[in-house]
Amino acid sequence: MRITGKHISKTDKMFTSAETVAFIIIAAIVSVSGIIFNSFIGFVIFGEHKGFLRMSANNQIKFTICGTNVFMQCLMPFYIFVFSFTDSSVLPRLFVSVLGFSNIVTIGFSCWLTVWLCILYCVTVVNFKHKFFTHLKMRFPALVPKLLLVTALGSICLSAPSIWCLNIQQNMTGNLTLEQKINTQADYCKSVGYHIFFNTIGCMLPLTISVIALAVIVASLVGYVWRTKLKSSNLSDAQLQPHYKACKTIVLLIIIFTIVSAVQILPLSSSYDSSTWKSMLVDYLCLFYPTEMAVILILGSSELKQAFVRRVTCIKQ
Repeated sequence: MRITGKHISKTDKMFTSAETVAFIIIAAIVSVSGIIFNSFIGFVIFGEHKGFLRMSANNQIKFTICGTNVFMQCLMPFYIFVFSFTDSSVLPRLFVSVLGFSNIVTIGFSCWLTVWLCILYCVTVVNFKHKFFTHLKMRFPALVPKLLLVTALGSICLSAPSIWCLNIQQNMTGNLTLEQKINTQADYCKSVGYHIFFNTIGCMLPLTISVIALAVIVASLVGYVWRTKLKSSNLSDAQLQPHYKACKTIVLLIIIFTIVSAVQILPLSSSYDSSTWKSMLVDYLCLFYPTEMAVILILGSSELKQAFVRRVTCIKQ
């Protein structure tokens, strides 16, 4: 999930053969699992509506998240292997640029898709009294397709500086020796300025919005329970179930956001070394992200959970 990878020179400590084999095996298992889970969600949603525009706003966002996760699950192991287990400095500049750009676009797009899902939960579950929020609650589902398009374009714009920085850096190192060139590329990949820019817009801002959405839902839940007790009326679990489900899902998403933010910030540490266990931990956290997202979506939807149980039961029989 790192926005850039550190180029490994011949002077750096490379991972052992055992570590490389272990990564390939784990990456294969996790990737297959992630693709299966996300594809399952996509097929269930699409099979019920037979068209993207016919889906509800909730399913449109989930379907887009699953499609993005499948692409990310295919891209991430390849990206990590190239930047962490090989000498990527000897690869063609265009190949490195496209690979890094695709990775950054996917991360930013996935994070903001999750934010829209949290906001949708919020406006759906919470009963707002202000006219602005009431109007937003009525209009938000119709705005989702446009929001998805704007989010995709915004993610591309957010990721564009990565290609520009790479081009500038390579022009600066044209007359240097091979060893100096490799070391300079590694310094570029730890560019503090772009890390801060991307982390703020692509990770920290989505995390903040998700926390706000969770706080609003919790406040609505507490207020609803309090008002019901004051009226001395019976409070059933069915009335609170949407609040509980939304809170549980958003809490899990916030945990994922926190991990993503930590993965982005860790390479900025002066003690960070791409050949240590810290780098391996970052790599594995990246690998599990799309699979974790799929599991959260299944657990947060009764419809998806029931469909998954039916499929598992049929397979066992």
